[in-house]
Amino acid sequence: MRKVREVLRLRHALSLSYREISEALGVGKTAAGEIVRRAEVVGLTWPLPSCSMMASLSAGCSQLLARPNRSARLPIGPSCTRSSSGAA
Repeated sequence: MRKVREVLRLRHALSLSYREISEALGVGKTAAGEIVRRAEVVGLTWPLPSCSMMASLSAGCSQLLARPNRSARLPIGPSCTRSSSGAA
């Protein structure tokens, strides 16, 4: 949670680029961008809400740190195979 807080602070309060954030915190540029994007999805902005509101947002915060399920992004459909007759 600490890095999430710092990424959001550096991005919104100091207007640092993802490259600058990655260098300052030792996280990847992509990771910094994902944290900001996921925070926007769950409604977190800077400054963060008070501690009492943070308790109600704990589920949203855990979503920030969770890795996306990449298999859910794959399209599901019929497999593409050629017929043995060679017709397309």
